Amino acid sequence: MNKEEILKKFWGIYDEYIQTGEKNLRSKLSDLLKKIEKEDKVNQILRPEKGWNKILAWQVLREQSFVFNESSFFLFEEEILLWVPDRNCDIFLTRIPSEEVETGLILRPGFKLERDDKREFSPLEWEETVEKYGITDERGLYLPLYEVETVEKFCFSRLEEAKESVIDYLKKMRNQ
Repeated sequence: MNKEEILKKFWGIYDEYIQTGEKNLRSKLSDLLKKIEKEDKVNQILRPEKGWNKILAWQVLREQSFVFNESSFFLFEEEILLWVPDRNCDIFLTRIPSEEVETGLILRPGFKLERDDKREFSPLEWEETVEKYGITDERGLYLPLYEVETVEKFCFSRLEEAKESVIDYLKKMRNQ
């Protein structure tokens, strides 16, 4: 399949997923995204014919770890992230309590860094790169969302699933 055919197939599955929220479509979307995405937050994949000229948020399509020199971080499937370019930070809309990653370096569509890549760096460069970006594979990880209603739908769905833990968290906060 050429890129145009892949894009057409992606948008067909994307539209079905947005309408139905069918979880089994996420892996198909992820596989297709790996073939068409660019390493670019702003103009990742746009759809001007629908008026989608700006990405509002991103949905995580699979669980993914980020391993840094002294720490690690984990993204969970279905989380919704918002990128705030003016502040260069990523905000987790569906994580309770909400987290803000000030570096703006979590949301990097198309990025991959593996331990095998170490041989391409000097020891100091490798240490700095791992500390800054983490060992991870963000290819096909983030599904761009373009409409307020879609972001709202997926946020509320995620939060509804997390309702019990949210209530427990709020009770703990009240008792502190």
